[in-house]
Amino acid sequence: MPLSSPTDHIDTADSRPRAWLLSAYRADSHAAWADWLLASQPQFNWQRLELPGRHFAWRIRGNPLSWLDALPLEQPDLIVATSMVDLATLKGLHP
Repeated sequence: MPLSSPTDHIDTADSRPRAWLLSAYRADSHAAWADWLLASQPQFNWQRLELPGRHFAWRIRGNPLSWLDALPLEQPDLIVATSMVDLATLKGLHP
């Protein structure tokens, strides 16, 4: 199940460009980087889609399945994905 909080959802009334952060493994160092990125780029209306930092082997290969029903229908202006996100499979599941 993706991690999110009410502040991570895209505000449709916000005029800033919409951006997604896709992170397949929110361990300590990954979390620190993601938090820094969002704090340093306030010009974007961010939505986080993150998976817990556990079960590494599953996260590295199965992360697109975890997001099957979690991706918003409205396309973002920008997607930032960590190297652990299987973008090819994710794109295949969400053409």
